[in-house]
Amino acid sequence: MNVQITFAQYDALFGDDPGTYLEFLTKLEASLWLAKRRLGDALLLEDEEVVSDVRHALQPTLQMLGASPLVDLLFSPMKPGSEADVKSQIDQVMDLVLAAVEARKINVP
Repeated sequence: MNVQITFAQYDALFGDDPGTYLEFLTKLEASLWLAKRRLGDALLLEDEEVVSDVRHALQPTLQMLGASPLVDLLFSPMKPGSEADVKSQIDQVMDLVLAAVEARKINVP
């Protein structure tokens, strides 16, 4: 899955305030880790309500980061019994997003 993470919109918002930008990225990273854990647990437990809540909460952030393929994956219909496979795919892409956020924290303009 090809995901090109971009921080252009966040750079425009926080470009002149590196301290606030770093604080935002730290909170974003924590939020993404929590969402990843909640989503993974909900997929394995087949808790459709939590899956729906988490994916709807993640959608705007992932779109701003350019992770539209992950949004597409989150909203694709799941076949019964495929939850573990979908969780694995989501974990891989979420790891890419989290690594990009971590790298951006190191290189705040």
